[in-house]
Amino acid sequence: MQPIAETAHVKTSDQLKGEAKATYNKLEKLSGPDFDRAYTSDMVKDHQKVAADYQKEQGQVKDPQLKTYVDNTLPVVQSHLRMAEEIKSNTASR
Repeated sequence: MQPIAETAHVKTSDQLKGEAKATYNKLEKLSGPDFDRAYTSDMVKDHQKVAADYQKEQGQVKDPQLKTYVDNTLPVVQSHLRMAEEIKSNTASR
């Protein structure tokens, strides 16, 4: 997405902010099974949000380059969501 943002003159950041920073701070304090459970739970939640955002944008985006990106990336995000859910399920029993 970075090349698309640059082409559109959209400024991006590589610094964690807001909820992402709070999640990092929370996870940083955990270890072992507690970390595994919290991490997998957050990964499922984040992938659900991203998948929903991409699905919403898929029907609304007008820019052809961005539309191609969304169309190609949504199935990857959905696949990662399924994997995260499976890992979470396996981790929950620990």
